[in-house]
Amino acid sequence: MVTGAYYPELSGAGLQCRSLAGRLPPDASVRILTTATDRSLPSDGAVDGVPVHRVFVDPADPSSLAAAAWQFVFFWLRRRGEIDLVHLHGFSRKTMLIILLARLSGKSVVLKLTSVGHDDPVTALRWGLLARWCYGQVDLLVGVSPRFAALAAAADVPPARFRVIPNGVALERFRPGDAPERLALRRLLGLPIDEPLVLFVGFFSRDKQPDLLFEAWLQAARGGASAGTLLFIGATDSPYFEVDSRIAAEVRAKAAAAGLASRVRFIERAEDIERYYRCADVFVLPSVREGLPNALLEAMASGAACVASRLPGVTDDLIRDGFDGLLVPPGDHDALARALMTLLSDESLRRRLGDQARRTVAERFALERTAETYRSLYRSLVPDPEFGSKTAVQAAFDTRADDWSGQYESVGTFRGYCLDARRRDVLELLDGGLRGGTVLDAGCGTGEFIGPLLERGLRVRAMDASPAMVAKTRQRFALADGSALRVTDGDIENLNDEDGALDGIVCAGVLEYLDDDERALRQMARTLKPGGVAILTVPNVYSPFVWVDRAALAVVRLAGGALEALGLFGRLFGRSRTPATLRHRASAPGRFDRRLAEHGFRVEDYRFGWFGSFALQGLVPGSVCLSKAWERFRTSRTLGGLGMCYAVRARRDDSAPRTSRPER
Repeated sequence: MVTGAYYPELSGAGLQCRSLAGRLPPDASVRILTTATDRSLPSDGAVDGVPVHRVFVDPADPSSLAAAAWQFVFFWLRRRGEIDLVHLHGFSRKTMLIILLARLSGKSVVLKLTSVGHDDPVTALRWGLLARWCYGQVDLLVGVSPRFAALAAAADVPPARFRVIPNGVALERFRPGDAPERLALRRLLGLPIDEPLVLFVGFFSRDKQPDLLFEAWLQAARGGASAGTLLFIGATDSPYFEVDSRIAAEVRAKAAAAGLASRVRFIERAEDIERYYRCADVFVLPSVREGLPNALLEAMASGAACVASRLPGVTDDLIRDGFDGLLVPPGDHDALARALMTLLSDESLRRRLGDQARRTVAERFALERTAETYRSLYRSLVPDPEFGSKTAVQAAFDTRADDWSGQYESVGTFRGYCLDARRRDVLELLDGGLRGGTVLDAGCGTGEFIGPLLERGLRVRAMDASPAMVAKTRQRFALADGSALRVTDGDIENLNDEDGALDGIVCAGVLEYLDDDERALRQMARTLKPGGVAILTVPNVYSPFVWVDRAALAVVRLAGGALEALGLFGRLFGRSRTPATLRHRASAPGRFDRRLAEHGFRVEDYRFGWFGSFALQGLVPGSVCLSKAWERFRTSRTLGGLGMCYAVRARRDDSAPRTSRPER
């Protein structure tokens, strides 16, 4: 998680970040990256058991900002291997840098928008082309209130890339107190015990308008209401760019001139803020701009009667006027003064509104609900640790089911040629090692191997993790339910076949997409008979063409949208981003052979193929001719080793101990 300030330094986004980090379940490992201005804090430490790395910065010093940028890069280079997903709390120039680093590394990014008028989609896109590009690279935008949804629609953000997830409140911490507890707390905190307490929580900025509150409170006091004490909690003077120290000075001067200085109090910082909420009779939020104010949520959860500016899609979604609080027009100190007089003069109304406010927050804004929503969101963007990228791969191949078979027939294209060449290599290797029996076609796609396998008199069990591919295969072969052919959903990591049930396995273009290919190799070793053969293909990590395509993938992550807009994406990768642009693993042929030996296989024969780049197929004429010419070297470990695809025939060694069936 990345935020602009983190405890003990305070900000609304940082407080929500801390609350969320503390409530996520143990299977979500969290690390905080934050900027800080207090150099007495440790650069590396922990808060609530969560690791925190601080990058110190002086916002007024350009050299400090440049140094901070390099520290962000250095942190990323050290930690990127430990990161699956980046959750940004707020949008700023530093988050643009993090988005760039995340996309270069292939990490998912969630951007939580925190403040209308600052980082909402309409406002942020006015920052320029870089901000617009960064918005386009984020996997999901999260707004904290319906107002963000309206602004996202106005900025043409696709609905699939936006969600509303409100801030959450720790209900056990922010709770109402009974009369004896409130009295004891007031005495402990040095607050008046026999008059109303009006509370404001937030830093002193022009947008939050604490000065407007003072004017309204002063008007209420002059109007005859028992105005009690006005308590301001928040920074009156700070390096933070929104804080204006002149506001507090003006309020102090006016309170002194009115003879009310003793009844207007200021607290710069309160670690135990929940105790002040519990003491308050009235809480006021006079802001003209908010995202979803934590202070208002906390005050409502604490049972205070609340008055807030009516901010469309923000406070009017949280408070129903007259039911669980009062709403007034923003900037209208007369309306705010009347609302204060109403509440200060009617204790039963304060109690009714406060009780209902607590119920509203408990029903809609419990922190546990917010944390669970984010947990589900993270899981949808990060592959399940047991199955790696299975969901993403399944979805990618589902989208290609309709035209997958046609690609094998398009031998005039580089992709079509490669797919057909791999099929020829696989069948050639199979013919040299298997005569009869039952063969598993693992990752069967739309059945490109099934026909040739049946023609060879083999019994075939075809299986694919993509339901769309399986459906196409069933439509294609009338014998799908017959004795010679069986087509099922499934994956090579979780085979249901008995030990030694198979004579052969064909697994082409599958292992590179699995997060745990070791598990797949164990399953193949278990289900093959001694002497059975497996025909396997993997990308060759030593091929220069593999690295050209990996570089192209990085370009796609950064500028895929721009390539499509310019009409270049189709020339580079064909009609769709998938599966050509899926991340996948490449293997060293020698290392792959040794891994097979560790599972009881003996490599008998091999082929290299695909002498060209998918990324350059539309830009380099003659890719197919070049690859065909190079086929004479496909059994050479030197010249052939330049090929992208490594195909092997590996026999289950009779003398090797059989791998035990893993528990599931």
